[in-house]
Amino acid sequence: MFKHCLSFAVLTVFAVGARAQSNPQTADSQPPLLTAAQMAKQTIECKPRKIDPDVLPKGTVVPARVTVNEQGEIVDLNFVDRCPVGCGRLANAILSVKECKFRPYIVDGKAVPYRGDIPLTAR
Repeated sequence: MFKHCLSFAVLTVFAVGARAQSNPQTADSQPPLLTAAQMAKQTIECKPRKIDPDVLPKGTVVPARVTVNEQGEIVDLNFVDRCPVGCGRLANAILSVKECKFRPYIVDGKAVPYRGDIPLTAR
């Protein structure tokens, strides 16, 4: 129980801290949302941990959405929809996403922020 609470606390600190570092944006000025193929090209390394088997049925995919800044760093992490179970129960898989490395996304010769989905899969 404590492990899950601690993981959730770390996740909360990461998410809040990442949002504080990101540029303020309105709903109209969201960075572009890349397709799975585009995200694959932008990904240098990303091997998120599998979701524990006692949390969701095997093969269930929960997409986590990352926002990446001009330098290729993750500045925001959330779920595409809602957390299908208590988010603390997905903490190990979610926290592993912050270890992913991405390339800057170049548009018209300039690096721009972007968003994309990272699939978290139950084992």
